[in-house]
Amino acid sequence: MSEPRTIPSRPRDRLFAAVTLVLAVLLLPAAFVRRPGRARELACRWALRLRFPAENLTGLTDGALAAFTAARTEALWRHRQLIGLTSGYREPLIQQRMFDEEVRRSGSPAAARMLVLPPTESNHVKGIALDVRPHEAARWLEEHGARYDLYRIYDNEWWHFEYRPECGGTPPRQRPHPGAGYAWCRPDHGSGARQDQRLAPQPSTTITNRENALVDDGVWDRRSLLRGAAALAGAAATAPLLGGAAPALAGGGDADALFKAGKFEQAGRAYEEILKKDPKNLLAARRRGYVGLLSNRFPDAEKYLKMALKLAPDDKETNQLLGDCYIRQDKFALSAPHWKAAGEENYAKWFAAVRGEAYQVHGETARVPLQQMDPMPLVEASVNGGPTKRFTFYTGAPNLSVRASVAKEAGLRPVASQKADFGGGTVLAYWGILDSFQLGGIELRNIPVSWSATVSGEDVGTDSDGLIGMWVFYHLLPTFDYAGRQLILRRRTPETARKARAAATRAGAEPLPLWLAREQYLHSTGSFAGAAGSRTGVVGVNFGGVGEIAAGVRGRTAEQLGIRTDYDRQIGTSAQSHPAVVYPCYPKEIHLGNAVAKEVYCYTNPNQPVNVPWPYGTGFDSMGWFSHCFWKPYNITVDFTGMNLYIARGKAT
Repeated sequence: MSEPRTIPSRPRDRLFAAVTLVLAVLLLPAAFVRRPGRARELACRWALRLRFPAENLTGLTDGALAAFTAARTEALWRHRQLIGLTSGYREPLIQQRMFDEEVRRSGSPAAARMLVLPPTESNHVKGIALDVRPHEAARWLEEHGARYDLYRIYDNEWWHFEYRPECGGTPPRQRPHPGAGYAWCRPDHGSGARQDQRLAPQPSTTITNRENALVDDGVWDRRSLLRGAAALAGAAATAPLLGGAAPALAGGGDADALFKAGKFEQAGRAYEEILKKDPKNLLAARRRGYVGLLSNRFPDAEKYLKMALKLAPDDKETNQLLGDCYIRQDKFALSAPHWKAAGEENYAKWFAAVRGEAYQVHGETARVPLQQMDPMPLVEASVNGGPTKRFTFYTGAPNLSVRASVAKEAGLRPVASQKADFGGGTVLAYWGILDSFQLGGIELRNIPVSWSATVSGEDVGTDSDGLIGMWVFYHLLPTFDYAGRQLILRRRTPETARKARAAATRAGAEPLPLWLAREQYLHSTGSFAGAAGSRTGVVGVNFGGVGEIAAGVRGRTAEQLGIRTDYDRQIGTSAQSHPAVVYPCYPKEIHLGNAVAKEVYCYTNPNQPVNVPWPYGTGFDSMGWFSHCFWKPYNITVDFTGMNLYIARGKAT
């Protein structure tokens, strides 16, 4: 294997890789609930998104996306190898700019072509080329990628792989460099290409059948995973939302534009006007309900989501939103049939098992010290009255999860289970109901919980005893006191919310809007600034987890704002002369209320979409997100009653 000079694997990188793997294991039960036929893929995607937050898979062909998704899923679960993407699809204009820059740097088009091809010849523009990281990931793909029709193409680019199904499992002739001509398949590649044609997804197949194709008696099959992932990648374009004659879906340009821009109050009023004229407009009713749910305005959300459900009882998105609306209110029995109608059988079974009042809060206040800040925060908690355990937390994850040994010690009994391959063996994911979870002076009783174990009942990961997700936090009034290295948790009532608001005001914190999307994703309003100006809009806010950046910048925001970007450094490699789409960047300023950071380390990806629609995203624009490292000088109070965010500098008083 011909290799250019690379940055050696750093201890920090190995640590982040280990933590990412543990997070994937902790997220596996929740992924099984959300997508039983694609749980390993979903848990892998969630964990890798945290490790590689700036990567972008948009624009890859269905086949390339399916192959890469299947390969990185196997790499993580079977061989514990992380595969990140630094560059996939590139727009022709971006590819041309990269080529022109290399011509200027190297002095001639011929010299430039040894590193970068013009857009008419680049397979990045065709959506079948992938530049991967780290170096160990490329080694894994060289060894195993042929099973997914992914091949290394150039001697001088260890990171560059292409999706070439026509080669039928036999690597094409490797070229010295990009300018040395096309890497043709070898003539003896046999009948593999014809076999791949039989595996191609059929547009007429329903989404449910595609998902079911991924599983056979709980055991994953590589070709089934590849076939199903390819089908799902094209599902939005090939499958109608509703069968038969559907109600009107047009929501009105102005209302939709307001919603996508994060102008939710104005969008809600605009959708109401549409419904006055067209009461059978499904999109307007569903979006108006979604607007209410974003701000935890449950009567509004239920009113309009039920209106949408009458128009289309089988609409999965409406059922999912209404199911989320009910679990936020602890109405699990009401939520279960809607999750079932949304195709989430495991969620329905899990929530139907909840008896009595869920998330009962005992105690008034808890101050829980952070036992560790980096690479992920750890706190101590007790499960079912047992000895204290060390838990990490991440608001981008949904439910509480624990290690298998913790579940056994606590006497947990599963209400559902699922098998999955992991590290050459099998992992069992379980879901159940926990009697008691205590964080300092606050105890939660009767709460949904998940855990994973090997077939012999051993722990899958040991970096922490569990993960505290968003569902725990939104039942409380939490302050993430990074500066004071503690969590402050309070019983969530109008009175405690009033006192917290008053304390935040005295500390100089202004109320920021807070929106909760898709069960666990927090958003507020923030801004990014560069040499060319600043922009304010909806941003994601993530507390806990693991990462080394203060924020991430999506789309062309960095370029448009003139944010200083290190275009000479491909993240994760030292292939300095090789252009990449993912870059380190250093905004002049990033703002979230009165919280400001200047010239801090961030990521940017010019091709990363600012808006990812349902079922994979929120459906509205978000130009970036604020992450673990940004919060360290501050304490942040999250008021789920008034739906506001308060950020104050220094320790909480």
